[in-house]
Amino acid sequence: LPDVPIMIAGSGDRVLTLAARHSAIIGFTGGKPGSTADDPLLDRIEFVRAAAGDRADDLEFNLCITACPTDDHGKPDLGLTRVNLPDLSEDELLALPTVLKGTVGDMADQLREQRARYGISYISVQQHHAISSPR
Repeated sequence: LPDVPIMIAGSGDRVLTLAARHSAIIGFTGGKPGSTADDPLLDRIEFVRAAAGDRADDLEFNLCITACPTDDHGKPDLGLTRVNLPDLSEDELLALPTVLKGTVGDMADQLREQRARYGISYISVQQHHAISSPR
């Protein structure tokens, strides 16, 4: 059978260790809950790279977007993000790498910045975040 790339996603040590050792693609949902790291996503990526050892350079990284605008006002619905991070302020939520905001161009710039900073190869956006087309 041909190799099928497997993606494992999460934020906890156990699942990311499993992913680092056995999957081709690591999906990140942000930082580890309760993290005190200056950059929680970078902390998780460094954790995965260390756990992967010799495999680290062969891994692909995916980022799951938890909020983005669904119309032209540029402001995302932070409800889902807030459920997982209830203690953060709105400004702190808007600053997360899993939250996109602004115009389509602004969001594209944010994604390019994440690719450069974190090595994100691609992103996942759930259907309910899809931008509505004007009628």
